[in-house]
Amino acid sequence: MVLTWGFGMRDITPPIGLPMGGYAARSGPAIGVLDALSCRAAVCSGTAGGGPLVLVSLDLLCVAEPWVARLRRRIALAAGCDTAAVLVAATHTHAGPAVFGSGGDTTAALAAYEAGVADAVVKAASEASARREPVELRFGRCPVPGVAASRRRPADDLGDEVAVLAAVSAQGRCAGAVASFACHPTVLPPQNRAFSRDLFGVAVDRAEQLLGAPVLLFNGAAADVSTRFTRGAQTPEEMRRLGVQLGTAIARAVSAGEEIAPLPLAAAEERVPLEFTALPAREEAERLVAETTAAYRAAKAAGRCEAELRQARAAAEAALGQLYLATAGGAGALPLGIARDAPLQALQLGECSIVGVPGELFSALGRRISEARGKHVLLVGYANGYVGYLLPRDACREGGYEAMLAVVTPRCAEGIALRLQRLGKGCGPARPTRNGGA
Repeated sequence: MVLTWGFGMRDITPPIGLPMGGYAARSGPAIGVLDALSCRAAVCSGTAGGGPLVLVSLDLLCVAEPWVARLRRRIALAAGCDTAAVLVAATHTHAGPAVFGSGGDTTAALAAYEAGVADAVVKAASEASARREPVELRFGRCPVPGVAASRRRPADDLGDEVAVLAAVSAQGRCAGAVASFACHPTVLPPQNRAFSRDLFGVAVDRAEQLLGAPVLLFNGAAADVSTRFTRGAQTPEEMRRLGVQLGTAIARAVSAGEEIAPLPLAAAEERVPLEFTALPAREEAERLVAETTAAYRAAKAAGRCEAELRQARAAAEAALGQLYLATAGGAGALPLGIARDAPLQALQLGECSIVGVPGELFSALGRRISEARGKHVLLVGYANGYVGYLLPRDACREGGYEAMLAVVTPRCAEGIALRLQRLGKGCGPARPTRNGGA
């Protein structure tokens, strides 16, 4: 059996005037476009009937149920596979539209945009299916120093590598690549009001330029990882500098990659019930906003160093986010379209595991999953839904930005990580349904 793989893309840049998501401190709708947002799809299958598996990357803040559940069913029907074989993930750009209630409101214009994105994804997946060609697989890693760091303690070693699975034609040409890198793409600040993919977009463009092939770049276990202490400024120029470094590393990982077995193909998914923390009362959240905002202003007036200012600003931003949770959620309710249970996913492409996590996984939990699953793992966060931050118990006890905004208990988050270490191991090959090809 031979592996075939194809890639497709569609533009999903929103119209000017839509509200933007990602920052509670941002005010005003989008007034421009810095670079176009896109959806990118990859479809692989075996010539003797294995698969297909479908991967979709979206330049959005998040994807939420039930929108993503409907979309996965549409893709599966068109591709002739089970929904477990379809992974749809956001890159988590903070310079995209306020989709799925992430800005507090869902307007008719946002709903129309979300429907248009779903149609674009189905078309991109169909294009990818039509462009399939026989390939071999290579898996590589490359360090990316100076782009991402712990936003709690910048000196922590988080293993700043990009992992890449490359499809290579019989002639040795790179036919496309799927990469995973853990980092909040937050070079651009809340004051930015132009749509952008941020540094992930620059990285994709740079990698595609060097490889001459399409690239899907997923975010990894990025809950506590960002550019907070690596960026020299929050400007488009700095975004391009860091993105070029990441894109160059993706191309290097392809060049240095080792050939791996491409088959069999397999898919597994399970839904797990979630345990939720108590949301703060609105009055308490408002008090904390006032306190942290005053503390940041005092630090700025006192001329504190940049690292201290960034931490103080992060505390104020977390307080604003907590106020949003208290306002949008309320007693017993859940914001951002969060469901009472969540899908966990594991795809197998021969020796490579692709693991889908529906939220912002803490880096320590990501390492547990990757180490347990073996040498060739792509961890994909913000996949198939959104449940917010997933933190281990020690990180929650430590407090900070992520702990303030987590709505899932640390015990539940650790249980999710444990399930993902085992999910799909030993499962049978992915089989096509009777629906036919895309």
